[in-house]
Amino acid sequence: MLQADFFEQEPQIWEKYLPIVEAVDVPEQNVNIWDIPYTIRQLAYLTHSHFRYYGKFPSVVAGQIIDEYYDKATARPILDNFCGSGTTLVEASLREIPSFGIDVSWLAVMASRVKTQHVETSKVSELLREVERAYSPSPVEELQPHEEKWFEQSAVSGLKSIQGILAEMDAAKESEFLICAFLAIIRRTSRAFDAEVRPHINKEKRQRDPLQAFSKKVREMVDNQREYQLHTSDSIDHKCLLGGAEVASHVYSGESPSLIISHPPYLNAFNYAPVFKLEYLWGEPFEERFAKERSYYKKEMIAHPATESNSERYFNLLRAAYTESYKMQQVGDSLAIVIGDCTRHKKLIPVLNTVTEMVSEIGYTPVATNYRTTHYGTGKYAYNTRADYHNDESAKKDGILVFRK
Repeated sequence: MLQADFFEQEPQIWEKYLPIVEAVDVPEQNVNIWDIPYTIRQLAYLTHSHFRYYGKFPSVVAGQIIDEYYDKATARPILDNFCGSGTTLVEASLREIPSFGIDVSWLAVMASRVKTQHVETSKVSELLREVERAYSPSPVEELQPHEEKWFEQSAVSGLKSIQGILAEMDAAKESEFLICAFLAIIRRTSRAFDAEVRPHINKEKRQRDPLQAFSKKVREMVDNQREYQLHTSDSIDHKCLLGGAEVASHVYSGESPSLIISHPPYLNAFNYAPVFKLEYLWGEPFEERFAKERSYYKKEMIAHPATESNSERYFNLLRAAYTESYKMQQVGDSLAIVIGDCTRHKKLIPVLNTVTEMVSEIGYTPVATNYRTTHYGTGKYAYNTRADYHNDESAKKDGILVFRK
């Protein structure tokens, strides 16, 4: 029996689920398949699970891009120009690399900030106890139309009580932590399906007590936050800025990013404002804490439906975004675009090829095409059945397109 090697370190959790990379034999091209045979639960490690952001890309995709394409010798930051809930920022922080994000949604700014900043977890727990003591739902005589449609009357009473208590708290990292937890339970306490992207009424859904849901969420987040803070430094910058990718150079004024990771909305998938309408409604009292310009999220890129006019605007905005990227970077820097093909009226729109041609015209040189295969199945977290888009040339493909300036 072999003796254990006590000098061999156990991989960190973010290193355990990296994609399995397989090279594809394509003449004069660097083509690979990144296979991700892991469940949502496995990939939601540490602070990735703080706030469910629909349409996010797997955490380990950002990690693999950083490990493979970030030039550590530059010591310059990573930028994500479609930041979402901060997946790139968390993965950069785990590797002690400064990172910045840009997004039109204040929810993205809020989630990214809470996921990456260090907090006093004991203070968070103390504030939670204050909420629990002060919690006092009052009967709501008349519900607003959106409240009546999406929530039971008792849920509205409970949510308004928590909302009011949080709104009175002093602005601090710990109170932001609680605001994130509050907005993370809105879908859970509503009549909407928990796991669907755009909310729809679930007539069989069991009513959840708002305070119980909130307290449970905060405690789960505290446990994950403590673990995250053991592996990261509070002295390295990680920020998400409110703005659009097409004006990134006006929003971001730091060092030129050595690596830009870009995950724009998928064409013909969904628009984000309708997906998060419940969170935006309940988050109105907190919006000013995270966004100087209110309702900026309504300026989001329209990706659905993929009509001819919407598709044209979509690609024009991407061209503007990557023209900005090119302007911001130095020679030798890298751009990685996580994107996918789509169909319109059952006809393939080759987004990957279109974007490759577009970005090449801007001046970047293609470095690699990495096709992404994930695993899908049934049940809340059981993604186990392989979804392989890469054997049929006419099929949709998800990819990570890598370029160098």
